[in-house]
Amino acid sequence: MRIQIVTVDRSKRPPADLEALAARLRARGHDVVIWRFTAADVYAGHSAGLDEVIEAIWTSDRACFQHARQQNAPYTLLLEDDCELTDLDGIDVAESFLRTHDGPVDLFFLGTSPNCWWSGTGDPRIVKYSHAYWWHAVVFTASFIERYEGPRTWKGGNDIQMARLMASGEIAAYGLRRQVAFQCDRRNRFAERVLYRWPWGDGRWLAAAALLGVFAWIAFRTSR
Repeated sequence: MRIQIVTVDRSKRPPADLEALAARLRARGHDVVIWRFTAADVYAGHSAGLDEVIEAIWTSDRACFQHARQQNAPYTLLLEDDCELTDLDGIDVAESFLRTHDGPVDLFFLGTSPNCWWSGTGDPRIVKYSHAYWWHAVVFTASFIERYEGPRTWKGGNDIQMARLMASGEIAAYGLRRQVAFQCDRRNRFAERVLYRWPWGDGRWLAAAALLGVFAWIAFRTSR
């Protein structure tokens, strides 16, 4: 797979770490490039909701989209410099899905935030997202790039904007059920266990059912 690793000149991640990651990926047969962009003036190591940083992130993404188009790549994996890959086999699962899936696919997540909504698919390894956040490890397909490679026209986080389009059905987003990509300083193993282990979908359905049961029990007790 064509993989692009994105970093900035004031990144907290040492360049040697990214070179080591690239070497691991190349050893698996992937085509890897590392792009180092100039950080936004207000950069503090994270987006922090600052519009200048969010704009800079989208600008760097668009540069990667352009590279993929120039290479006629049907899809490209973008890794942000804070990404931790725990199992490279997940990339193979993603690529197999992208090659064989009959329907449209715009995005494929190797990992995302715990607070996303998903449903199962015919493949127990794959889920379909209706909301997904944190773009530290996302495969962007040509269909997505063709439609959204233009300048940013929305306010707020890029992932929040795209989650709205997933919810509307405009963007078809899939991902690994057993995630293999995490943000180094934001990994929440408890949330992973709670939210990604239920065969029928997002674990919040179970939490909602439990809450409904509590309300029903309270109503029963107070009606006696």
